[in-house]
Amino acid sequence: MQLVVRVESGDRTSTFKIQVGDGRKSFKWLALAAAQRFGSESPKGKLRQRERKFPCTNPANTNLVPSRCYTEDQDFFHPDALLVEQLQDGDHLTVEVAPRVYVDEAGSPVKSRWQTIAFAVSPSSSAKRDAAIAEEYDAQNAKKVAAKAIEDEADRLENMRKADHVREIIKDQLPDQDAVEEALSEDWFSMNKKRVLDALVEDPEEQGRVKDVLKQHYVQLDELFKTFAASGSSIADAQDLELSEFEDFCHQASLVATGPHATSVMVSCFQECNGDFSHSHRQPDKRSRRGGSTIQTAHVARPEFLNSLIWFSLFMASTDGSPEHGGGAPGSPAWAAEFATIKNKAEKLEIMLEVRIAPLIARKLPGSAGKIALNTDSVLARVYDVEDDLRRLFEARALSVKNELSVVEFVGIVDGAGLVGDGDGKTLTLRDARQTFAAAQSESAFTPSVETGKTNLKQAHALMSFPEFVEAAVRIGLTKWPDADLSLADRVDRALQALVCCPL
Repeated sequence: MQLVVRVESGDRTSTFKIQVGDGRKSFKWLALAAAQRFGSESPKGKLRQRERKFPCTNPANTNLVPSRCYTEDQDFFHPDALLVEQLQDGDHLTVEVAPRVYVDEAGSPVKSRWQTIAFAVSPSSSAKRDAAIAEEYDAQNAKKVAAKAIEDEADRLENMRKADHVREIIKDQLPDQDAVEEALSEDWFSMNKKRVLDALVEDPEEQGRVKDVLKQHYVQLDELFKTFAASGSSIADAQDLELSEFEDFCHQASLVATGPHATSVMVSCFQECNGDFSHSHRQPDKRSRRGGSTIQTAHVARPEFLNSLIWFSLFMASTDGSPEHGGGAPGSPAWAAEFATIKNKAEKLEIMLEVRIAPLIARKLPGSAGKIALNTDSVLARVYDVEDDLRRLFEARALSVKNELSVVEFVGIVDGAGLVGDGDGKTLTLRDARQTFAAAQSESAFTPSVETGKTNLKQAHALMSFPEFVEAAVRIGLTKWPDADLSLADRVDRALQALVCCPL
């Protein structure tokens, strides 16, 4: 093993190649060997008269003591550490030797910390040596913290620059509170078109409090609705829940107790939340011309889904066995539930969302953190690094419609990238991929499904733009790797690296 050692003494420097055998020698040995070779080196240039007369003043004729040794990457090596444990063959090392001996006011030599650790080895000097070691390690830790802070700040600024670029691309995918409030207002109007809200919550002030509760959870509830609506085979119907999909949601959220009345409870809720009160005593004012419909419900949209959440919060409260709620027990039929006697209905809705719906979202939708990840600089910086590759993949696979992916094409990309199946991480199914496709639809999905020009929004939801593709890639990473021990950026990066390796 050979090392290249540069020795510095004031303005004078020399470089030597020193053979260290198998490297099982200490840094103290290497520093002394380099200092000795430096001190015995022939002087260069013409000597002055006083240097001939007083040879002890000539560095070439003195025994110099090393005061420090370091490399470009590390500025401290313990004198007793072995070379082979810290360096490799051919590495460069710098050894500093003082051109003179500095003394304090008492005339005692002033030693550097490295010199104290290396040469104060007698029992009487052990306390000084231990103190020097502690001081040196504290100083090294402080330097590492400072260097890490500088590095982190540089990374933060670089990530911010990259994230701003990606945010401009996916701006339609980022949460817009104004759009959320507008969408909720439209849904709120639709929720009471058939006087369903009036039948469930009679007091206008209480209705306002219920609306505030829904507003707090609106984005996640919208995503939950789209996920279950997309569980069927047709992505074009991902804006409606069929009865079978609604029952699946109720079972997974544990909204109904096991028993003979479970199915009838779900059917009653499914019908009543859409204004069909033909088999219920909960009806709007019968004198109103806008009374409930008697047409059997085939499917429910998002406003009716929100009605069903209110319905179940009241049903669960009315069947908790308490006398003030009518004494209904869990598993009671729907007709036995008395909603009118329940007070603080907004509070009951909040409790139901926290106890039943929030755990379902955490369990069913690990990708629901996608909106959070999309607004995180470290995640968007990873997207920036592979943006060109993602665009090439997107354009190469968008065959049916230019610059748009169908659900079949998107699922094909996810499958072709090796993300479907067991492999590393959680098992990802084709159904998960379809639900990710639906969940990544832009916030324009908050508008009602009406004709806009030549394109129906339901048809638009069957196609995916590039910004939506970016969000879907982020969601796939969070769904495939739900492990909280990994950072959001690392989980997303795994999916991105798999996608860019997908054949074009």
